[in-house]
Amino acid sequence: MKKSGPRCKKFRAAPARAPSTPRALRALLQAGIALAEPNPMRAAATAQLAARLGATFYDASYHALALERRGVFVTADERYLQKASAVGAVRHVRAWRGK
Repeated sequence: MKKSGPRCKKFRAAPARAPSTPRALRALLQAGIALAEPNPMRAAATAQLAARLGATFYDASYHALALERRGVFVTADERYLQKASAVGAVRHVRAWRGK
């Protein structure tokens, strides 16, 4: 039977170091979360976004990844959402329905 509704691809920005155990990495992959390895172009885009928004590099990294992958960054951080809504590709978790 074919599932109806929008498709959702989940990504997780990889930390500077990989998960400490193979078990942790397997758990992420089994949950359907693809790891996005750091790279210089993504780091530059993240730094520019963080500076533009006055946000932390950490918060901007998820948003930059969503922009790069033509996805949506879903957050519960209302302060970040206010700063970033003009950039696009960001929604509050309460408003997101996988659309």
